[in-house]
Amino acid sequence: MAIRREDKVGDEMKRILGAVIQREVKDPRIPPFTSVTSVTVTRDFSYATALISILGTPEQKTEAIKALQKAQGFFRTAVAKQLKLRKTPEITFKLDDTYDTGNRIDQLISDVMGRKSAPSSESILSAKAAASGASEDSSDSDHSTDSEDLAKAADSGASEDSTEPAGSVTHEDAEEL
Repeated sequence: MAIRREDKVGDEMKRILGAVIQREVKDPRIPPFTSVTSVTVTRDFSYATALISILGTPEQKTEAIKALQKAQGFFRTAVAKQLKLRKTPEITFKLDDTYDTGNRIDQLISDVMGRKSAPSSESILSAKAAASGASEDSSDSDHSTDSEDLAKAADSGASEDSTEPAGSVTHEDAEEL
């Protein structure tokens, strides 16, 4: 798939707008955690739509988008200074709510599937401790532990260091036959 010039210009505008928002804008209505997620440019480079992700309350988000729209000329000038284009696109700012939408969909799926929240590390550790305590109590039964298995193997003459597969005949075994 070929990369179109509009995509390259959009990516460069995204970088420029992000830097300008973080470093040069002093508007108190724009929260510090404001970022440009994508910029799409029309084929004739007349218009560009910048999707903005803002961390804050819904009121802060709407106020920040209004502030960005009001400073549209400032952003267009900043882009024109850094990009050498015959025509600098007119920029429209829109709120990017894909993160919020994704979280909402994930929550709905979890509710439908009946899943509970992920278990905490404390509950996992307590479950492991309970399981190991139960295995110690059951050692009196027919189940043998690893140490018992090793003791049986040592009594039967098998060694763990042996490189021969189980059931193979060694030189000593052959002499006895």
